[in-house]
Amino acid sequence: MVKRASIIAVLVLSLISSCYGQVTVGYYNNKCGTKDVESIIRGVVSTRFSYEGAIVAFLLRLQFHDCLGGHTVGVTHCSVIKDRLYNYKGTQSADPDLDAFYVFFLGNIICHNDPNAVDMFVFLDSPDSVLTVDNSYYKMLLNHKGILPIDNAIAFDPSTSGYVNDLANNNDYFLDLFGKTIVKMGLIGVLTGNQGEIRQVCSKTN
Repeated sequence: MVKRASIIAVLVLSLISSCYGQVTVGYYNNKCGTKDVESIIRGVVSTRFSYEGAIVAFLLRLQFHDCLGGHTVGVTHCSVIKDRLYNYKGTQSADPDLDAFYVFFLGNIICHNDPNAVDMFVFLDSPDSVLTVDNSYYKMLLNHKGILPIDNAIAFDPSTSGYVNDLANNNDYFLDLFGKTIVKMGLIGVLTGNQGEIRQVCSKTN
C-alpha cells in the first residue's frame, strides 16, 4: 500500500508541475536520442520509493506545507490542543468527545500541562501511519481520536459523517479522491513576490 501511495504522490506532483511549466507526458520523446527518459526516471523514483515510503509525506509537505498536505501526513502543536486536554471550554477537564485513553497518552507523553514545557508537535494521524498517505486518519476520527476540533466535527456532523465513514472503510476510495484533490489544488494560482504571504499559523494571516 505504501508503494501505491508513493506512486500516486509522484504522479500527482508531476501533474501539478505540468500545470505551470507546460511539461506534459511525452514531452521528452525523441529529445535524447533513443533513450526513454520518462521510463528511466520512473524506474529510479519507483525503486527509491519502494524502500523509503516516508518520502511521500516529505514531498507533499514540500509542495503544500502541513496546512494543505492533508491531515494524513500533517502535524500540529501542543499549544493548539492543550485546551482540549486540560480546559475544554473552561471546564478544567478534557473534551468529553476525545477518547479518554488518548487524552491520557497525549497529556502524559507529549503535551504536559506545564507552561514551561516545550511546545511539542503532535501528529494528526495514527502514530503507526504518520508517514504514509492512507485513510487511517478517518479511522481515528470514528474512534474519537481526532486531534483538532474540526476533526471531531467532520466525523460526527450529519452533513459530513457519511463521507468520513466512506473514506474510513475504503482506502482505495480515499487514495483516488486524495489524488484528485491535490491535482485541483495544484491548479490554484500561486501568489509570488509581494502578492501574498507565507502564513506562520495556518488558520490566520500574519
